[in-house]
This record gives sequence, structure tokens and C-alpha cells, in this order.
Amino acid sequence: MLRHMTDYLVKRDRPFLLACMMQYYTFIRPGELSHLKIGDISIKNQTVFVSGKISKNHKDANVGLNSEIIKLMLDLKIFNSPNSDYLFSDGFLPGKEHMNPDNFNKRWKEMRKDLKWDDCYQFYSLKDSGIRDLANSQGVVVARDQARHSDITTTNHYIQKHGVQQVTLNFKGNILYDDATPDDRVKDIAK
Repeated sequence: MLRHMTDYLVKRDRPFLLACMMQYYTFIRPGELSHLKIGDISIKNQTVFVSGKISKNHKDANVGLNSEIIKLMLDLKIFNSPNSDYLFSDGFLPGKEHMNPDNFNKRWKEMRKDLKWDDCYQFYSLKDSGIRDLANSQGVVVARDQARHSDITTTNHYIQKHGVQQVTLNFKGNILYDDATPDDRVKDIAK
């Protein structure tokens, strides 16, 4: 679904793709996204600064900025705008006025309708998917820190259980009972 969304937005609305990528990779809430300014972004450090004045937890934080986001920002010429401009204004492009956070959901609903997705998929679902994907790839502690959660239990709420994954069935860890025959024994038992 994420690939389908990306293909759709690359062709039709790359500024909104940036908003979706910010939600998926940085986990910055829509209300916070709407108040980010160009000057909050550091290409050199690959971070975006979220001020305690706009953050839900009222704490300043630097959030990692994925290189895919930076590539799109460069393609969209985001950094040609003054540092004082908001990252998202009219048309999801930089501008002097910050965007109403509801606009993220409004644009999402239009896209969702075009893609014929069920109503259960929300703009905020990108954050859920991003946290899950980052935790699976880099670990739950990395996901916790990127999401600016104060406790790992909050992060765990975002990580959905998907049952036994096929890949785990033949995972070779560091404790091996018998390198020579366990696969044959398991196959025999399975018969």
C-alpha cells in the first residue's frame, strides 16, 4: 500500500508526498508538522528540530531526517525558501503562513478515495507503520527515541503483532543445538 501511495503521489502531488514521508519517517505529529519552519531543518546533521513550544510533550528535540526526505526536499526546492517560512503552507509548499493541521487529513481523504482504500487508513496510520517498520529494522529503542516517547511501553502500543512470521521459522541464531541434523528432524516431525 505504501508503494502504491508513493507511485500515486509522485505523479500527482509530490508536496503531499513530503508530508506523508515526514509522518512515516520522523513520526512528527500533524500539529507539529504544521508549525515546522525551513530553519528547523539541518541538512548537515540530517535532523529537524521540534521546539518544545509546538511539541505535544513540551520538550525540545532533534529528530532524525531520513535521506529519502532530504532528496525530495531538494527536488521540491524547499531550501530556496527563507528559513522563516513554514515547511507546509498553501499547497503543502513552504510559505509565510502555517497550514491548518486538518489539511493533512483532508488531503489524505482525497487520496484515499482515489486509491479506493478503506476509511480505517488515516494519515496518522503512517506514523504507526513507520514506528513498526523502524522497530523491526533497527530495534524498538531506536524507534522509541525517534518517536520521542518517554517510555518504551508507548512505543510498543504502535508495534502490532502479526503472528508467527515465516522468516522466524528458520532463523539461525547464536544458539544452535546441532548444525548437522535439526532441519531433517523438524521435517520428520512435521510429516
